Amino acid sequence: MFVYRCFVLNSPETLPSHDRRCIGFYNFKLTMPIDFYTILTILIVLTATFSYINHRFIKLPATIGIMLISLLTSLALVSVGSFYPSFLDRSTQADFNTTVYAYAKTSIAMFDAFIQCWNVKYKYNTVRPETVINKYFDENWRPFLQTPPFPEYTCGHTTVSAAAAEALTSVFGDHLAYTDTSELEFGINNRSFNSFRQAADENIWARFYGGIHFHNSCIISNKQGRMVGEFVNGRLKMKRQ
Repeated sequence: MFVYRCFVLNSPETLPSHDRRCIGFYNFKLTMPIDFYTILTILIVLTATFSYINHRFIKLPATIGIMLISLLTSLALVSVGSFYPSFLDRSTQADFNTTVYAYAKTSIAMFDAFIQCWNVKYKYNTVRPETVINKYFDENWRPFLQTPPFPEYTCGHTTVSAAAAEALTSVFGDHLAYTDTSELEFGINNRSFNSFRQAADENIWARFYGGIHFHNSCIISNKQGRMVGEFVNGRLKMKRQ
């Protein structure tokens, strides 16, 4: 399934029922027979291949290259997913053109959100909670999620989720309710949302509960992700007027 796997961030006994999972945009369950990490690998291979070919032979501007990779990846995902009923198909009765449009626009928003977030990360180079806690409070403390090997501020998970939610909302509206069933196999109950934005807002808590982000970073990341999504919505014209 094309689901960004979010792991339980705390012991189920210590969290309220609605906080026993990492909530994010990726959990709206676009049903596919591949997982997020497979898709990420494909993206990396496509990007590296295109960069090499472009550098040696085509020599297109970088911006055009990024858009081509996003569009080709989106079309590939739609091709794989077209054989399986997805949440979006069932909830919106979207035709093929709308489905391709949604995938492409959301992929581009996510791509730009990653670029924006990592630019900020290496501009401020902020320390992670584990480092601070180990130095000043408890040298044996460990987070529930493994601390990533890159700066804390801002949060990529929250930034990208918010950007994707804005892109999807621009296509399907702000009142598309759905139920996420993707974590049932891990013993976690279904979770229902009234909109993509509601899921993105809950995602503000995800990496904070996991112990790898400060909460303020996640709040700011949500705002920045929305701004990226709004920017893509305003600048990207993919339909004939």
